[in-house]
Amino acid sequence: MLKDLVARWDNAYGSASITIPRSDDQQRLVDIIGDTGWSVRTHLNGVDKYLYHPNPGDSGTIRFRMDVHYYNVPSTKATPGDAYPGTRYLGEDSYIDLDNDNMEYVARQIRSANNFDGNLSALTPQEKWEIARDAFMWAPQNMTFTDMSSNQGSSYAFDNERGDCTEFAASAVALLRENGIHARVVSSWWAGLDGVQGETNFPTHQRYEVYLPDNDTDSQTGEGHWFLMDNNLYSPSNTYKYGFGWGGAYSINLGVSADGTWTYSGLTDMDYWVQNVG
Repeated sequence: MLKDLVARWDNAYGSASITIPRSDDQQRLVDIIGDTGWSVRTHLNGVDKYLYHPNPGDSGTIRFRMDVHYYNVPSTKATPGDAYPGTRYLGEDSYIDLDNDNMEYVARQIRSANNFDGNLSALTPQEKWEIARDAFMWAPQNMTFTDMSSNQGSSYAFDNERGDCTEFAASAVALLRENGIHARVVSSWWAGLDGVQGETNFPTHQRYEVYLPDNDTDSQTGEGHWFLMDNNLYSPSNTYKYGFGWGGAYSINLGVSADGTWTYSGLTDMDYWVQNVG
């Protein structure tokens, strides 16, 4: 399904940068429309890309055309494997606090429920998947969704058992990292079930990814994938058609929150929206 992430600005001064949505197992960048005079550069994180212009003018519009599709665990496994992340995405960063008593208690409960008390570095593929499922379900089963005026992260989620998409995603990521499993929060533009997201100047949704082995081989051999998860949009009624490792084509992923990928400079009155194509 083709969708445009439309970036429009009304005022500019000096140079400007606009982050390019990433290509991943759910979406692929097809074209950039309206980028005459812009050049592609690489973020300081060494992975994500952005457009740069030394003087973009007072107003303009750029469309990032994306091929977005529904996804599930089998379809993700069918794509080329993702590189093993090493020690990255196991410690603390934006929104993720691993020094929280309530979180540590839940993490121990998850290990106990899966009859695992051994070395976290020796988790089997099955144990990783079982822990990942329990980490996914903690927020839907224990948290109350509340619109937040600012992002608070995992400690707020465990201390108050409420929050919005950021706290939902951060709670799962904290539980996963505490149990030795790679995970990361991902920023998205949520397009809604009608495929259109009203104008906004910042990403509208947070979800997360967890790195899991595809089968019974060791995940460190390269047989793993980053599986996209959305425990906030999950519900028993499946209103939003999202669950553990599967979801619809209603949004566009931007990048990993902790990597600082969402950035632009020299632009004011900046708006984004998602629009179906054709």
